[in-house]
Amino acid sequence: MAGFEVTTEAEHRAIKIPNGTVDPIAAALKVRFPEAEFDDEHIVALVIASRCCVVCTNDKTAITYLKRRDVFSDYNGINRPSIFRGHKYHHRLCCDEHIVGICRDQLQGRRVI
Repeated sequence: MAGFEVTTEAEHRAIKIPNGTVDPIAAALKVRFPEAEFDDEHIVALVIASRCCVVCTNDKTAITYLKRRDVFSDYNGINRPSIFRGHKYHHRLCCDEHIVGICRDQLQGRRVI
């Protein structure tokens, strides 16, 4: 199954989010925000589809859209993620508290040895 991956550092695992879930959200976002600089609609769609709490990126354009309230306003229960760009807050952002349900469900019972 093709799809996007959400990496959970706590478990060193990647969780696949199906394209069929992410692509329609990305298409809707591109219609709402047709600006040429908005070329990372799949990153935002992945956050919405997975209910991701933390995004690790240095992409300034993606960060601009990930911080905008209006980007997430049509999706109930979805909050803007925290943006992680370096090592300063790693211990606070990459912890069990921030692992979202879809990742927790797929990781339950698995342990890295």
